[in-house]
Amino acid sequence: MTKPMMKAPAITKRSTKKRLEVDVQFMTYVFGGGVIQEPDPNKPSKPFDPVTPVRSASVRGQLRYWWRATIGARCESLAAMKKREAEVWGAIWSGEPQHGEVGLTVDCHGIKPNAVNTFFFPKEHSFGRAIESEKDIEYIAFPLRPAGRGERRGQDARSAVWDYSGQSFKVALDYPAKFEQDVILALSAWLTFGGFGARTSRGFGAVKKRTGPDTVVSHPDELFSMLDRRGPIRVEGVPAISLDRSRCKMLRGEDTPREAWAQVVKRMRTFRQGVRIGRNEGQERREGRSRWPEADAIRRITGDYVRKHKPVHAGGNAFPRADFGLPIIFHFKDRGDPKDATLKPSKDSERAPSPLIIRSTSKNEPMVLWLVGADVPEDLYLDGAREYVTKSVAPSAPLREHESRLVRPNAIEAFLEHFDSPLEPT
Repeated sequence: MTKPMMKAPAITKRSTKKRLEVDVQFMTYVFGGGVIQEPDPNKPSKPFDPVTPVRSASVRGQLRYWWRATIGARCESLAAMKKREAEVWGAIWSGEPQHGEVGLTVDCHGIKPNAVNTFFFPKEHSFGRAIESEKDIEYIAFPLRPAGRGERRGQDARSAVWDYSGQSFKVALDYPAKFEQDVILALSAWLTFGGFGARTSRGFGAVKKRTGPDTVVSHPDELFSMLDRRGPIRVEGVPAISLDRSRCKMLRGEDTPREAWAQVVKRMRTFRQGVRIGRNEGQERREGRSRWPEADAIRRITGDYVRKHKPVHAGGNAFPRADFGLPIIFHFKDRGDPKDATLKPSKDSERAPSPLIIRSTSKNEPMVLWLVGADVPEDLYLDGAREYVTKSVAPSAPLREHESRLVRPNAIEAFLEHFDSPLEPT
């Protein structure tokens, strides 16, 4: 009797994937970080996730974004970019989901932030004011400003951001050797310019490399050196890091990331709202009139204004601050002036992300980065006035010097020129 042949054991193919591990450190407050909006008025409105404070899906999304900004935008075409992105990170371009070949895990065990309230209610006011220690970031924390207190007094729990005080988490990536540069550049760009949570383009949740291989960098000078070998940007309409160094500016380093971050915020605030820069000098407790054209543009469009606020700006019906991102909510205080209006990318679209990134570098230098391929649309929709408008200034009369320097050649270029000039006393 012939014995049956034994089934040959399955051949286990050795994994050819490489592994990269980096210890990532927080430098600034995290804005939220969880996936829920807390309705309880006695709790933070932007909570973190106590189970997974740093979600791998969020980190993966950040890496995908910065991959496009470095590798993707330098592919031969949009089709080539989509094909490679699907291979690296996965995609759902059409039909069944395609799984990417890069695996990612996040170990955030043991990290826990402290809540830091940013606003409070003084006894005599019903409008939230910035807590003294957080006034230097009040300008960019405005979404957390509470609108009404009811019976509340003192610090408002809804306005909390999250302080990880230099805590770190581990990111591990497994990938085929052919995608090594894709992984290294995406990770390096995220550590250099990105962050975790919401409002990362305004410096919240900034991260840097604490430990890891030398091939991974977290400073603009090192990243630009890596990008220089990748060639020019070829795919239009994709937010990308240009090799034009005039689009990335840094100032002398400060003692801490917080101080560096606050310096950038201060420069942005003074450019947009500072006395003798973004607005005229006021009288007593009244703020001076804005030197930007938007408020007068709305007055002209609606025909509503009080006598003391008759439109005088020569910039025409223009909205140049749209370049910094949308939406913008315009609020007029005086009876007779226009009702609140919101500037949006279109009638059916609410947001246009800012192409301008502000934050501290890993060496505590105040920094701004202007991405290419991320410009806000030229034609915009003014909800409230129910009219299409433009962001470009078409002067109805010669602009005065203090008006011109805010918008020439455009608002962002004007800000970059302002950024590294000495701040005027206010």
